[in-house]
Amino acid sequence: MRLVSLSGLIILTLLNSGCDLFKEKQQEVNCSSPEAEESISKILVEETSKAVKSLGIQGSFNEVQVKASLDRMNISIEDIRTTSKDKSTTLVKCEAEVKIKAPASIWDRANASYETITDGESIENELLKHGLEKKGEWLTKTIEYSVQPTDDNTKVYTNIFDASSIADALSIIISSHLLINDIDQPV
Repeated sequence: MRLVSLSGLIILTLLNSGCDLFKEKQQEVNCSSPEAEESISKILVEETSKAVKSLGIQGSFNEVQVKASLDRMNISIEDIRTTSKDKSTTLVKCEAEVKIKAPASIWDRANASYETITDGESIENELLKHGLEKKGEWLTKTIEYSVQPTDDNTKVYTNIFDASSIADALSIIISSHLLINDIDQPV
């Protein structure tokens, strides 16, 4: 009887002491997890859609056309690096290069429209003001972001610091691309 009570007491002590054998492991997130990369792209697309809407341009395009144009763009996250891990929480801070490639048809129409609207100013100059560089076919910008799983490990939250600069630049490309139809039509 004493042996049974003693073994029961040992099992209860192990369960209560935090023994990793009996606890669910906390989800380890990192800067390059698929959830984080997917979330970054999704945030940039959502923020760009909002930025296009906030421009208040009354053209012949709508949200469906904005989304279709964004869907044609290639957004990739590269050169991912961890900048810090908070030991008291599961928050991880990161940096990466966001690379965006617009198809030539979108880029050419956007540039032509922008030059017409601004009396010859290059769209690349405007993108530089938002911190984006054009490297060949790609627009690039270094971003900082954080990732953190929820307490129940069912989701990973991603926060991009200064996502608005990329969204604002992309909104200029998308709206200029879609406005070319209004510019080309005689008044």
